Amino acid sequence: EPLVGALKLAAMASESQPGGEDVSSAEAAFVQRRREVQCASNLKDLLEPFVAGHLDEEGFRQHVEQKAEALALTPFGEELLHVIGYVYTLAGEKWLGRSDNLGLTAHLLVLKQRGHILGNQATVLGSGAKAWWTQRQAAKVAEKVEKARLKKVRARAAELLEAQGFPADPNTGKALAPPDQKPPSPLSAAEGGKEEAGAFASQAPQERIKAAARADEERQNAEKEALEQAQKEVAAQEAEEAAAGPEAAGAEGEAAKGATAPGSPDSGGGSAKSQGGRVTSSGSSSEAQAAASQAKFMVQMLETLWHISVLDIEATLRQATHKLLHDKPPGPEAANRRARALVIVGRAFAQAECPDLEEQPGQGGDGSAAPGGEAGGA
Repeated sequence: EPLVGALKLAAMASESQPGGEDVSSAEAAFVQRRREVQCASNLKDLLEPFVAGHLDEEGFRQHVEQKAEALALTPFGEELLHVIGYVYTLAGEKWLGRSDNLGLTAHLLVLKQRGHILGNQATVLGSGAKAWWTQRQAAKVAEKVEKARLKKVRARAAELLEAQGFPADPNTGKALAPPDQKPPSPLSAAEGGKEEAGAFASQAPQERIKAAARADEERQNAEKEALEQAQKEVAAQEAEEAAAGPEAAGAEGEAAKGATAPGSPDSGGGSAKSQGGRVTSSGSSSEAQAAASQAKFMVQMLETLWHISVLDIEATLRQATHKLLHDKPPGPEAANRRARALVIVGRAFAQAECPDLEEQPGQGGDGSAAPGGEAGGA
């Protein structure tokens, strides 16, 4: 933190927490300027042994390399050091390049810096777009999984209702309403249904209403119990499949596919079936796909946040180094020594490596750059 200050993302996260205070744009700008000044002050202290002449160039380089080795051991220390080192090196070389070849070197470095900034901004946009697209696909898969799960629950609830003597619709999981009772026709009464017709005629309307209400209440209670039982069974099966792993789920799906002949009434992709009270499903692959899509989105989101942090760090350090070199320096020679010290520190930071880990988080085994590596090594 003494080198880069508090990141803007950290401040935004604290504001979004319950009880966090909203910060106006003017207050945020003031906090950022204070951060830049503090980073410049800390950087001045870091360069002071060389600027004041207490250490020669070789001794100062060894001192900085030891500091870089210690910082590289911190989480994401190596990647942050590469980002910091790039800004320091470029700032020092720009200052020293003003006196070389009529300042042509400094102009070329300015163009390089502008291209680097544009490249980082494009990286942020591209990473954010990929994360958005992955989240969109994950939402679609999750919706598909939820629909399949609801279909399984309703089908199982319908089977439970039928087992209790209630005809049910497997598409809704609800019991079918019984047909309205009607008095027998005169012809049926004349043929032998006189007693039934008389009993129906003598039944009071209030009793018929109460009987219908009781039947409806029994049906609703049965529907509720069947739905709860079906949800428990489906949840238990999903937990069992998750514990068994995707290979077992795939084997079960292949067995179910082989047991059902193509084109038979029981065939159908992704449909839910019940065998002996157990709901079998071919949607395990969809659930695994949804989990994989969500995991991919989280990784891409972290990469996007990293690239945003790189933009924030580089912009802050550019202002800090500008203040260090331009804001009332003690003299041209001291400013040049500061620039030379910046180059020494920047190169030491850019070459820093974490000795305890063969592969840093976000860095490929083939030596490819970590997220933000372009910012640190370009």
